[in-house]
Amino acid sequence: MTRTKARALGLLSTAAVLALPLFGTVSASAQTQSYEDLKNLCNSDDSTDDQTIFGCNGVIASKAGRRDLATAYNNRGYAYDNKAQYDRAIQDYSEAIRIDPKYALAFNNRGFAYQNKGDYVRAVQNYDQALKIQPNYKKALDNRASALVIRDAQAKGDLPQNYGELRAMCNSNASNDDQTIAGCNGIIVPGKTPPDDLVPAYNNRGYAYNNKSQYDQAIRDYSEAIRLRPDYALAFNNRGLSYQNKGDYARAIEDFDQAIKFRPNYQKAIDNRARAVKVRAEQASGGLPTNFGQLKAMCNSDASTDDQTIEGCNGVIAAAANVSAGDMAITYNNRGYAYNRKADYDRAIGDYSEAIRLKPDYALAFNNRGISYQNKSDFNRALEDFEQALRIQPEYQKATENRAEAVKLREATAIGDIPQNYGQLRALCNSNASTDDQTIEGCSGVITAVRAPQDDLTKAFYNRGIAYNNKGDSDKALLDYDQAINHKPDYVIAYNNRGLIYSRKGQQDRAIMDYDQAVRINPNYALAYNNRGLAYFRKGDYDRAIENYDRAIKLNPDYLRAIENRADAVKRKAQAGR
Repeated sequence: MTRTKARALGLLSTAAVLALPLFGTVSASAQTQSYEDLKNLCNSDDSTDDQTIFGCNGVIASKAGRRDLATAYNNRGYAYDNKAQYDRAIQDYSEAIRIDPKYALAFNNRGFAYQNKGDYVRAVQNYDQALKIQPNYKKALDNRASALVIRDAQAKGDLPQNYGELRAMCNSNASNDDQTIAGCNGIIVPGKTPPDDLVPAYNNRGYAYNNKSQYDQAIRDYSEAIRLRPDYALAFNNRGLSYQNKGDYARAIEDFDQAIKFRPNYQKAIDNRARAVKVRAEQASGGLPTNFGQLKAMCNSDASTDDQTIEGCNGVIAAAANVSAGDMAITYNNRGYAYNRKADYDRAIGDYSEAIRLKPDYALAFNNRGISYQNKSDFNRALEDFEQALRIQPEYQKATENRAEAVKLREATAIGDIPQNYGQLRALCNSNASTDDQTIEGCSGVITAVRAPQDDLTKAFYNRGIAYNNKGDSDKALLDYDQAINHKPDYVIAYNNRGLIYSRKGQQDRAIMDYDQAVRINPNYALAYNNRGLAYFRKGDYDRAIENYDRAIKLNPDYLRAIENRADAVKRKAQAGR
């Protein structure tokens, strides 16, 4: 099933280096660029979703001609669709259609956005309109057929009613790895799911497992995608990367060769093959350690702990003579990120500085170094780094937000509304390296500051609640979770954690109310279903317990705790029936 920009669509793919997307991505900035630069950002395949939005915003604001304007609205809608902001996507597609009523592509894309919302009637209407304008429009034909199959399967109960949302989670660039896995799990129903959905679902789930360093599971999913679509170059490339991460360069090269066979101009696969050949040769000559692939994966993976990231990056740095400057810059950035999380700010700053020396236009490293300076309460240097990040990458939204926050904190510090050591207090509050007492000390300092940012307050109450709970002070933990939820009413994990405390206190009904709220906010939150099942189990309601464990396992088939809990509930139900 496909939606399209005014250019070709690529499903989730993996770059040659899975660098950590630390501290955010890119979006709009007030700095001006030429119309052609903005238009290129709006239309380019290489733009991120936020870069697309930034570029299209500029085109739309510049009194462009009707053709450029319609294209800009379509492309911005495509980016919003990728970010799972379907209503905004539909608004943009509708505006593109208003400007150009014969714009078949925009009708197709609007149909896809409606389909992601689960509105198959409107989806089919839009595909019909696209086909009325362009009768041989294959993508619209395929999308229409898939929409009808899904609608009929839902009516029979063969596919879940929230299939559209699950599919969107599976395919969206805005999903994190766990959301991608949960979404793909929900739509992978062999024999029922349309092939056009099933193939990318296996690829995308494999991509998420690869990010989580679960390479064997990733390879199994990529292999299934390839079995279903033997010419799927993207899955061959991605499977090659997983083999490379396991240090199996022979199989990696075989897969990159297959990807290039099916797509001769597939630049990522060409680059990945060249890199794999080089690493294999360096290993053979003793220039790189035999476990270099695993070390690099540890350094780059979101699933690594801070210590694992540091260990992996250390291994890459030890082989620096045989590693490209670009890869070394990423390595130092990632190790700096881990040191920052461990509250070792000076070492973090040293690593970010080395990343910048190797790659002077590395906006991400400037932004990250700014955060470390801010954690040291050095707001002037933090501002300098955020500004440099924005000079390099004017549409870098996270750097824009960080700069604004640093300005506020500097001003509040100057007039005494927050303490001079606010940065250190916030870092103590948020760092994984803090003890429970240090977390409480840091978070209390943030909470008592007169002008602490709202987001800081929310995190401070939540983190202090965890620390109090760890220390066995559940009453104080409950009060802090209450405050976190007051500041952020859709704080899913705070509802879950508060429910856990109520359940341990024997207040199962109050716990269930919190879990109910958690799954209302996030219907794919497997942990909350498991915990709600446990609360029902403690009430002796084994049928509802099993029902909730089933929901958790469906969302995460590898959820061992839920599987064990379900077995206990089945056993207890049988005993109760004797």
